Amino acid sequence: MTELSLEVVEVSGTARLILRGELDAASAPTANRALLELLERGFDRVILDLRKLDFMDSMGVKLLIDGRDTARQLGVEITLSYGEGVVERVLTVSGVARLFERQDEDRPSAG
Repeated sequence: MTELSLEVVEVSGTARLILRGELDAASAPTANRALLELLERGFDRVILDLRKLDFMDSMGVKLLIDGRDTARQLGVEITLSYGEGVVERVLTVSGVARLFERQDEDRPSAG
C-alpha cells in the first residue's frame, strides 16, 4: 500500500494538484481538502494530475465528481491529466472520463 502524497504547482492563474500513490477511502478526505482549498483560492483553472497514482477506487471517482460540481459552482475550469493504466481504466469504466477535459503534457489544452 502506497500512501497518498500531494503537491501543488501554481503557474499564472492555474494550479496543478499532483497526486501520487493510492487514492482510496483512506486518502480521499485529504485529497478532497486539498482540492477544495485550491478551488476556493480563485484560480482560473485547476488541473488534477493523476499520472502518478498507482491505484484509484470509487472514492477517487466520487472526489472527482464532487470536485467538478464545486468547480462549476465557483466558475473554475477543472481538467484531468492521466496516462494509460489503472486510473484510465477506472475513469473509462465509471464513465467519469467523458465528464472532464483531458489535459495531457504533450498536448496543449484547448483554450
